[in-house]
Amino acid sequence: MRDSTQIKAALAALARHPPARRNGGAPHPALTSLIAGAVAGWIAPASQVMPWLLGGLLLAAFIPQHLRLWSIFPLWYHLTFLVTLAPLIVLGSRLPRVLAPATPAAPGAGS
Repeated sequence: MRDSTQIKAALAALARHPPARRNGGAPHPALTSLIAGAVAGWIAPASQVMPWLLGGLLLAAFIPQHLRLWSIFPLWYHLTFLVTLAPLIVLGSRLPRVLAPATPAAPGAGS
């Protein structure tokens, strides 16, 4: 098990790298929030509460991590991630409806 000094040194070194390299080529957190929202919208398309609930749960899960890392990363990093997390999930939950092909009316419907 590593002590906190080693962990802080590793995180400080990580913070000095450009974001693309730091994420190992992984998608930006905004993109993953949109994807999480899209999955939520696909699972429960009629629910307007579920995306906000998911955003709140993820926010509650990430706040302790950000508090631990508060002194290592700049304020803008924490605020950008935490403030946009739930709204991006809600926005992503609307993607399945926007991207879904229009379903044709059944024959004889509306006559």
